[in-house]
Amino acid sequence: LTHSSATPRPRCRRRPTTRPSPTMPLRVCHVIAAFVVAATSVPCGVFAALHHAAPSALFVGLAFFCGLNALICFWELALAYRIRRIERDFRQLRERVAPTPRGRLSELAALFTARVAPVSQVVSLDLWCRIWSTYALYDPAYANHESFGFWIDVANGHATLVPSALWVVGTTVEVLPARALGLVSLVAFYQELYGTLIYFAQFVYHRRYRGKSGLEIALFVGLSNGIWIVGPLVGLYASVVLIYDGDFRLFHPPH
Repeated sequence: LTHSSATPRPRCRRRPTTRPSPTMPLRVCHVIAAFVVAATSVPCGVFAALHHAAPSALFVGLAFFCGLNALICFWELALAYRIRRIERDFRQLRERVAPTPRGRLSELAALFTARVAPVSQVVSLDLWCRIWSTYALYDPAYANHESFGFWIDVANGHATLVPSALWVVGTTVEVLPARALGLVSLVAFYQELYGTLIYFAQFVYHRRYRGKSGLEIALFVGLSNGIWIVGPLVGLYASVVLIYDGDFRLFHPPH
């Protein structure tokens, strides 16, 4: 009786399955925060490297404001060129969102925590026009191309984007004479201040605060627009000093 010895088959080793490491999805609030931080910190870093000294608090504050205004200008371009979509989206939101503080706040939270996918949407007007259809829950003027609120913000988006960038670059690397930069910026900051004050006046005149809670008005109308009163006032002061002094020592900390 013969026994046939079977050749043992080699065992196949299973490769360990590698699971992709979980990554935090990019959201609207991340994009906004990253832009504002970069628009403030990069000029401050370049200034410190060029002048071997930290910039003054005035420089930091105006770099923050002009960077923020540049971002809002891009949103205002979305307001200008996507107004039909904004009007349509607002009509749908008004039917879907409960006209209560909780309903409006929930919609705002959903907007700022929305995922940005693909990443190319960051530079898409279609993404940022949602800001206005949602904000129109507080002020319907932004879903109406015939309103003052629409036109003053569209004007700001087209008129102050370049001066905002010029201020940051000019005060950082001094590409323009101080008086020339001061004159250009004087006009731009005045326009921002004037437009904001008129916007507040028409908001109160048309009683758009009715049906809104005090907290909503303070945060989403008062605070958000109040920045465009304080920032331009500080910018006007700095512009006048540049014109009178003829140099940039205002932004250097005292020794």
